[in-house]
Amino acid sequence: MRKARGMAETNVLLVDDEADFLSRLSERLQAFGLNTLNATSGEEALLIMKQLPIDVVILDVLMPNENGIDILADIKQDHPHTAVMLLSGVADLSTTIEGMRRRAFDYLIKPVNIDELIARIRDAAKRKSLQSELAYNQGGG
Repeated sequence: MRKARGMAETNVLLVDDEADFLSRLSERLQAFGLNTLNATSGEEALLIMKQLPIDVVILDVLMPNENGIDILADIKQDHPHTAVMLLSGVADLSTTIEGMRRRAFDYLIKPVNIDELIARIRDAAKRKSLQSELAYNQGGG
């Protein structure tokens, strides 16, 4: 993990079965001062999340032998305040609706504009921070 500069302490977990895509996206996000971790499966992502605090997850919807919507549900069960942004190469309204129903923060289509992605990560990290603070202040965190 690289120390954050512009977005202090924002940890972003990238989950995608395409290792080259993960590597390129991770490098680009690090250039904007984000801490990034990569996982090539939902199982790996959940293991990472048990070990490290993650603010934002960028989760591929379609991976071999895995459904990103199901992984989203698993993440939200154990980490309800973590912002999960679904990423897909296909615009599918039913998948988008199901992702939002399961509390995804956003649904983005590949290829995603890096400036738009950074703005949405900032928004997601702010929301996660506010939700965590609220839960803590209410005795639930």
